[in-house]
Amino acid sequence: EAPKDDGGRKKKGGGKTVSSYFKGQLDDLMTTLYKTEPHFIRCVVPNTHKQPGGVEPGLVMHQYQCNGVLAGIAICRKGFPNKMLYPEFKARYNILAAKLVAKAKSDKSAASAVLTAIKLDPEKFRLGHTKVFFRAGILGY
Repeated sequence: EAPKDDGGRKKKGGGKTVSSYFKGQLDDLMTTLYKTEPHFIRCVVPNTHKQPGGVEPGLVMHQYQCNGVLAGIAICRKGFPNKMLYPEFKARYNILAAKLVAKAKSDKSAASAVLTAIKLDPEKFRLGHTKVFFRAGILGY
């Protein structure tokens, strides 16, 4: 067989591919996300039958519990809405009591030492297992 002759023309790029269209949409989404303030949206399935207006309270409460919404509400109701992981707290506030932090055996004890050194009222914070919790207005970002 003789080789096919395409008349010396080169193929031109056709329309957008699915991949390039998706990449463009993703770039637009990421641009929008970087321009916004971060907030969390929890999507809750109200019922298993996909009927409008129908709510299954047990299902909704189970989703709230699994998503950590109930724990967050409990913390806010107790009055400690602001929190910070111990390593982050230690890195940020180490300068306030550097000698005590150096002697501390754990990040939690280092955080406790800093809070004691600055004489922060114990009613304004709580030490958790992995985080320090503060009352509203204590942390100044």
